[in-house]
Amino acid sequence: MSVSNYLDIETAFSGLSRADFIESLVEDGWNLVSDGKIEFLPVGDNGDYDWQTEAVSQAELFDIMKQKESNNEELGIAMHWSNSEKGFSLRIDKDATLSFSFFAGERILEDTHKIADVSWYLNKIVPAISKIARIESIRYEYIP
Repeated sequence: MSVSNYLDIETAFSGLSRADFIESLVEDGWNLVSDGKIEFLPVGDNGDYDWQTEAVSQAELFDIMKQKESNNEELGIAMHWSNSEKGFSLRIDKDATLSFSFFAGERILEDTHKIADVSWYLNKIVPAISKIARIESIRYEYIP
């Protein structure tokens, strides 16, 4: 049985690049690279969610993100906590709403049928986001 855990964070965002959210998460301990590759939404994806996994540098990735932003496209990146399997796919829309979808290796609460340990994720995500934008709302969704 597949279970999904989602977290959406709406921000009051002004004047920064949406890629700054990704950079802030990296600065706070989240990694972009897994097995020598980075998973991201490519330029021109246009909502198809055709995730690509490629050996690109962080500088090349941020160039891609800048191009996506100039095209007014949604940004998408997979991130892992400090070289662990715990992580998420992150999508950032043009209004700077951050949508997190947790990986199979996610932290879950014991005896809860795979409900994510949302507190753990919030403690690892919110400080990085609140450094650069005001958080307007946070919504968690569990789909069994």
